Amino acid sequence: MGSFLLITSAVSLVSYWAAGKWLKPAYRSAGMIAGAVIMVLVVVPLLWDVNYMTLLVLGIGTSLFMPLFMLPAVSVSFDLMGTSRKNAEKKVELVVVREISLMTGRIAGLLIFIAVLSFRKDPWILTLLLLVLGASPIGTWLFLRKILNIRQTAA
Repeated sequence: MGSFLLITSAVSLVSYWAAGKWLKPAYRSAGMIAGAVIMVLVVVPLLWDVNYMTLLVLGIGTSLFMPLFMLPAVSVSFDLMGTSRKNAEKKVELVVVREISLMTGRIAGLLIFIAVLSFRKDPWILTLLLLVLGASPIGTWLFLRKILNIRQTAA
């Protein structure tokens, strides 16, 4: 467990640094969808076999591509907070609303996971559930893509 966390943390550190350095505003939308899709794809090997190597692929893949999704999502939300004087004055309230939305999604995913786990404990079903819940960043991109594209053309 310790080596798994060390490897994924090191990959995540380098990945966040690289994405922060090279992912410019013009590429936010493309980076966000690429990160979301690849994070879903790294779950696929778990459908065949769950072992240390497939879990390591999942951990490294998520650590590597999460910044492509997260940095544009966070950037666009803070960019929108500064678009007008009214939004800038309510920055704290907007951050709270953003955090409540994120927490609601996390709780919903956890409740779905607990509900499925209470009915079925088959590892394949749990992996399939991980795949479905892991696809939620694609939905986030669908909601943010118009805003991302507007921000790209303005940049």
